[in-house]
Amino acid sequence: MAMVDARRLPGVISGMIVWAVWFVTVYALTGVGCKAGWNQILLPVGGNLLSALMVISAVVALGLIGWCGRIGYAAWRKAGKGEAPRGQDAIQRQRFMAMAMVLLSVLAAIGTLFAILPMVMLDPCAI
Repeated sequence: MAMVDARRLPGVISGMIVWAVWFVTVYALTGVGCKAGWNQILLPVGGNLLSALMVISAVVALGLIGWCGRIGYAAWRKAGKGEAPRGQDAIQRQRFMAMAMVLLSVLAAIGTLFAILPMVMLDPCAI
């Protein structure tokens, strides 16, 4: 059994949990990085250290969110083939929860992508 289960509520909302943890982490990283002056450390490839750390954390979060969505999609396909618990109601319930997991993961990924835009375009400590 996978660590994230599309049949249980924590599994269904796992993509949103990853997004929420990432969002809090980025805000904490911004506070620490601005205080420590990480935005003043320029990188040879362009940008500053704080922005690079924030983008790297976003890439990791997107990978985890994608993994959650993939588990939901696999559970949805499995339930569609009748490999779910017996009974039509149970199959429909499992398909619904798996599709909810996929859609919530897509929503979390979109939220992450929209939050990345200011990170790459603006100095995080400008205000």
